[in-house]
Amino acid sequence: MKKYSLLLLSLLLTLVFTGCEDSFLMRKLKKQEVAAPTSAPKKSPALPTATEKSPTPPSEKPEDNIINKLLENKKPTEPTDILTEKVPAVPKPAEDDNSSLKEEIRGYVQCLNRTRDRVNQSKARYLSWISSEVAGPNCKERYITYGLYTLYDDGMKTCRNAADNGAQTPPSLPELEAAAKQLATSYETLVPLVQEVYDYYEQEDYKDDQCVKAKAYHPKLMAAFNEFQAASAIIDQALDPLQDKIVADDLARLETQGKKIPWHVVKFVQSAQGVQKQIPATAEGAWNIQGYNQAYTQLEKDYEALEAYVQANPEEAQKIMLFSMFSSNAKDFYVQAKFLRRDLADSKKVAPNSVNKLIREYNQMVNQANSLRY
Repeated sequence: MKKYSLLLLSLLLTLVFTGCEDSFLMRKLKKQEVAAPTSAPKKSPALPTATEKSPTPPSEKPEDNIINKLLENKKPTEPTDILTEKVPAVPKPAEDDNSSLKEEIRGYVQCLNRTRDRVNQSKARYLSWISSEVAGPNCKERYITYGLYTLYDDGMKTCRNAADNGAQTPPSLPELEAAAKQLATSYETLVPLVQEVYDYYEQEDYKDDQCVKAKAYHPKLMAAFNEFQAASAIIDQALDPLQDKIVADDLARLETQGKKIPWHVVKFVQSAQGVQKQIPATAEGAWNIQGYNQAYTQLEKDYEALEAYVQANPEEAQKIMLFSMFSSNAKDFYVQAKFLRRDLADSKKVAPNSVNKLIREYNQMVNQANSLRY
């Protein structure tokens, strides 16, 4: 009898500990209550039959039962994901279809900015003192010690990279890319040659060889100078219509978004191109004073409009990376164009340095405009 009583007690305890969460003993163990219950304990659950669900496994926490019951009783509701809600469509800015073309042009402009002005200055320095451009120096010239200016070594890499990138990436511009390759090659020839000639005159070696090397250097030097300038002129001619297309497309694209800073920047670049086109093809060419004045008037109008908009919308300008640099370049070009207009109005002969400076300021301004990120 004692043996059966122990067996019944063991079975009762097992059912109590594996029963539902409402069991008195489970609540007591869970809450660590010391006081005895004031009401009689609930009956222990009966043993499950083969068709009934098995009790909750001991490994499952009682809290999970509550969560599962809540989930089972939860009624389905409509989706609440905010991504499914209808919101007004935000119009995308019009895409720039000329981005690849701009990148290629930027490389050529950087090449010209780093090389052309210095090459022109070096050639002008050399021709300023030699007795004959055709025959070359005789080493008896009064200012022979002037020699010539050395060139920038890093320009070789800048121009070679521009030529290689242009040939390897779209769009395909055969004439322009061939001229860029020729310009890079001629500059790579010029840099060491000019350095050698510079050292020759700087060290007055013509006094030791009776001007032999001076006469031998001359045709090589002039051929390299002329080859570089010819390639430079081809690049200028090829860039003009491309830049006109870029500006026209940009204005049309940006106008759909409102005449904000990007639109004013492009409008100023367009008027700057108009000024550039008034420069004669050669230093000896005649100036169209009326044409230049008309182009300058438009430039002044667009510059003032740009400045007025920026002053009225400083927060917009501050959000544009590198805009302050562009603004400075734009002002430099505008001022140089103003000085040139005054010289023409006073019937003064336009100095080559003034023209070169205007071209340099223009190229820097355009390059900076193409670098702006809105």
